[in-house]
Amino acid sequence: MNVEHRIVQLEDYGRYVDGETLERIRTKAAGIGDMHVANVSSTYYGGGVATLLSSLTILMNSVGVKTGWRVIQGAPDFFSITKKMHNALQGGSINLSDIKRKIYEEVICENVVRNHLNQHDLVVIHDPQPLAMVAHYPHNCPWVWRCHVDLSRPDPGVLEYLTPYVERYDAVVVSADEYRQQWKTPQHTRSPSPIGKWTRSKSATAWSTTTSRRICPWSCRFPASIAGKTPKG
Repeated sequence: MNVEHRIVQLEDYGRYVDGETLERIRTKAAGIGDMHVANVSSTYYGGGVATLLSSLTILMNSVGVKTGWRVIQGAPDFFSITKKMHNALQGGSINLSDIKRKIYEEVICENVVRNHLNQHDLVVIHDPQPLAMVAHYPHNCPWVWRCHVDLSRPDPGVLEYLTPYVERYDAVVVSADEYRQQWKTPQHTRSPSPIGKWTRSKSATAWSTTTSRRICPWSCRFPASIAGKTPKG
């Protein structure tokens, strides 16, 4: 028995934003319709990044921009270390020993082998877990690091360790101006997508009014008011 499944389309977001916004997205997407974009994160579920990408990647494909989503793999030790690194960037503490660095770098190399990211037109890396992958690919296309964490008071040791990787990127996108660091790489500020309980509690009218001008952190610049939302029904 064949069952046809309908994939969410751009017009389904008409309940959240006005027609002018939808048309603006179509126009922008038409200009980059020949691009192949890869997103890389640490998980397919849980947390704001996964929620954002689960709808954004479908949305970008629906307007003709070939957009993929890769997730890195690793043993529990690796994710324990990256979780501590993640927290340290937000002001926590970590003993970033040589063995922890070795584990992190070895798992990164394994994921480089599994993922062929040198065959895209744009690569967007999300948060610190897959950050170091940029060091293992030829620079065939722009690489963007989308940092979703609070960098207002990072642990100096972790920041120093990660900086050489960050400065291999063509651009860094942070969520607030106060998160910018003294990096050589150009930095841009993009408000985070209004996802989760906050957005679910807002009316469609409030959504459109307060967030339709926000944009996502790469070329197509979808309004965040729809990037983190998947219409139901």
